[in-house]
Amino acid sequence: MRIVISGAHNTGKTTLIKEFLQLWPQYKTPEKTYRDYLSENRLEHSSKTTTETQAGILNFMIEQFEATKKGDKIIFDRGPLDNLAYTMWANAANIEGFTDEFVQWSIKITKELLRKIDIVFLVRYDKAYGLTDDGLRDVTPGYVEDIDLIFNAFKNQYEQNFDADIFFPANDSPALIELPNSLQGRLQGIRDYIGNDGELIGGEGESRSEKHHSTRSTRKSANLSTKTRKERS
Repeated sequence: MRIVISGAHNTGKTTLIKEFLQLWPQYKTPEKTYRDYLSENRLEHSSKTTTETQAGILNFMIEQFEATKKGDKIIFDRGPLDNLAYTMWANAANIEGFTDEFVQWSIKITKELLRKIDIVFLVRYDKAYGLTDDGLRDVTPGYVEDIDLIFNAFKNQYEQNFDADIFFPANDSPALIELPNSLQGRLQGIRDYIGNDGELIGGEGESRSEKHHSTRSTRKSANLSTKTRKERS
């Protein structure tokens, strides 16, 4: 299973992955993350991002996801939807270079990379957790809330208008599952879908698009077989 934990900054993704790896030691996570890429290249990011940064992160992700194959047990801290969320924010904020054409290019690449992912677990921002300034995260007031709203838009399109084929590849999309806000709630939410052996409970079944409407009301059931992508090589 190729799993991605997505969500705005300051939402507990890294902490969740650390706990996940304790419960599912058969999984691994890449040694390098987008944070390393940003630091090594000394790039502006977050609310000061540039098209160079966003394109660079996307290319970094292409290399990472293209190196995976079906059956790998790997969990990623952020994925293509994360990059797209920050790109869309920059476009809405009229940051130089973030044209509509750049956004459409990013969406195209994002949809292709999503084919390399089995499940995206979405974590949302909770004001109760506050903002932690670690020198990399952007604590600009309102910024994290804006990013979180973009993720909510992704979720709404996935759940309510999947056939529109806007952000997700209609015939080969990963499942998108929103998790609760507490750490234990998130781990239990993952357990609803991933067995102790690290495999999808129920196995992979029909294509995501074919079963979208019939499974929407049973998203939290233990059997995700009708929510995942079609078998593919």
